[in-house]
Amino acid sequence: MNAQQYFYQFINFSPIACRNVRETLVHYLDAALAGKHRPSFEHDGGGVFFEQWQDALDAILFSRNTGTGNAAAPLVEMPLHGLEMLVLEEIIAFVEKTGAELDAVQTPFAEESALLEECAVFANHDLYTYWPEIKTYIESEYARYEIDADFYEKQLWKNSSSSIHRVKAKKNKFKTAAQLFFERWRNLIYKKTIYWKKEKTKEKAADFAVLLKQKIIDYQESAHIFGLSDSDTQKIFNASKGHLHKTAIDVLRQADAFYKNDFALQELAETLGRGEKLSAMGKPPAPCRKMLGTELCGLEYGGRIDRMTGSESVFMIDADMENLFYQKFAEKELLCYEVKTMYKDAVPGSAQSSGRGPFVLCIDTSGSMKGTPEIAAKSLVYALLSKALKNNRKCYLIMFAMDIDGIELTDFEHNFEALCAFLQNSFYGGTDLYTAIHKALHLLETESYKKADVAVVSDFIMPCLDETTIAKIRRQKETGTRFFSVLIGNSAQSGANPAVTGLFDKELRYRC
Repeated sequence: MNAQQYFYQFINFSPIACRNVRETLVHYLDAALAGKHRPSFEHDGGGVFFEQWQDALDAILFSRNTGTGNAAAPLVEMPLHGLEMLVLEEIIAFVEKTGAELDAVQTPFAEESALLEECAVFANHDLYTYWPEIKTYIESEYARYEIDADFYEKQLWKNSSSSIHRVKAKKNKFKTAAQLFFERWRNLIYKKTIYWKKEKTKEKAADFAVLLKQKIIDYQESAHIFGLSDSDTQKIFNASKGHLHKTAIDVLRQADAFYKNDFALQELAETLGRGEKLSAMGKPPAPCRKMLGTELCGLEYGGRIDRMTGSESVFMIDADMENLFYQKFAEKELLCYEVKTMYKDAVPGSAQSSGRGPFVLCIDTSGSMKGTPEIAAKSLVYALLSKALKNNRKCYLIMFAMDIDGIELTDFEHNFEALCAFLQNSFYGGTDLYTAIHKALHLLETESYKKADVAVVSDFIMPCLDETTIAKIRRQKETGTRFFSVLIGNSAQSGANPAVTGLFDKELRYRC
């Protein structure tokens, strides 16, 4: 349902107030958000509604809050960047929900109102009998300027020579005075009820305004971290309208900071994020090719000092770490740049076009990944998703422990909150790689993920896969799919199963 349909439905079918009032409310909010000024209500018979809601709406739109920056600024002064209609929907949904809640709840004056209605139907004789108690109650609840019980008592028995005992002789006078008294009393209860609802509405509106402004800031910051356009920000904001779930902005900030401060993780993400999409036409005829030169295309482990990354040279500076460097050199465990030779086809049009294709990311969310491995895995998901969004690549996340779950990461409109939940939740449980691999193999059979790269991020403390699954992996390799294993943990103390890691085309490691 788009914004216009939502407003049409609200104006014509909402139980709040009458149609003219609802229409006026939409125009009022729209003018405030679009015009950045304080419009005035045209009541159109909705005086009671606007009496209750005027201060609350002012609190949402024009009040400042404690804090700094946009969080403290009035809503109408915040840069919404195309979110105006969605924010308007949020406010209207709040008005509907809060109005229904306050109408359903029993006010503090319900018992007094019931007492009034009970007394109002008394016969003259019963009213005469209970008048002293009624008068005592009125004098205990109200000041004399609000309702003067002595005045009404005098009106009831005016010109009576025998006071209250002559009431029946003055039936018509007594009835008129009683009606005036009960109308006055009823009006006072009504005013107290409206004031109570008004104060409750203001309290709820103040809390709502803080949450709404923080939601706008969080979603805009999330979009900025991922490099999303305004239209994509609208999609993820719209996906959660009607309720205010806490976003994973703090976790996103943590993942962003962790990734930017960890060079090894950046190199790992670069290697996984470069995947080339093979042509659906299969292998082209082998043409004569001219060598153009070389380019860096990723990272790999080896013994080439001339291609060694800067992070490895640190070990040579520290005398205590020098022996570790020579050990890594001897075992060909140095992190080196992977170099690709570039060629140009001699026959025009015979070159296979290359581009960035989709990838499937399987993340081990079992209990053995808790701590730094968990933070590293989440940061890697964040980094790869950022690359996928920038390069318009599809990315699917499979989380596996004892249970399995999957998220189409690049479908932000429907799955942003699921991604936030993944980033916020802690890892726990056992490890079931079998189900995750079969989920990935199933995706590889779909058109969207045909010949995608598959990366499994885990400590690989797990049992071996069965032969049927291994055979399926090998068949997918033959079609051009690349399988990466990303081993997270301390390699010296790792309990990784080599029979599992050996199934992958390339093993990458992140030591923590």
